[in-house]
Amino acid sequence: MKIEKINVLCKYSINIEKNKFIIKGDGLFSKEDAEDYIKIFQNAIKTTDVKDLILIIDNGQFRMSFPDTKSFYENVCNAYINAEFKEKYIIMPENDIAKIQIRKNADRIFDYIKVISDINVIE
Repeated sequence: MKIEKINVLCKYSINIEKNKFIIKGDGLFSKEDAEDYIKIFQNAIKTTDVKDLILIIDNGQFRMSFPDTKSFYENVCNAYINAEFKEKYIIMPENDIAKIQIRKNADRIFDYIKVISDINVIE
């Protein structure tokens, strides 16, 4: 399965490779992008048996979100936490503003998801 969405300012994809459920977000997210992403993610985990898959959230190229996306962080955080993946990892953005937004708006995610520096550390 591969889902890819490209908008003017952002791009995100969901891809299953072997035992990995890989989410990748790039660019600048608007409220509409965030709402669309959550729907696509929730549909993907409803139609896929994720219990034996490793969730990898690759935000390395994520730039930031517009201020009206604050509720997005809480919703996506809950979706990631509640999904029954075997293991869960996140690659933090290189962009400092994006890092601050994630830490400020979705801090509890780090109680459930381990931060890694590179997708290749997961075998």
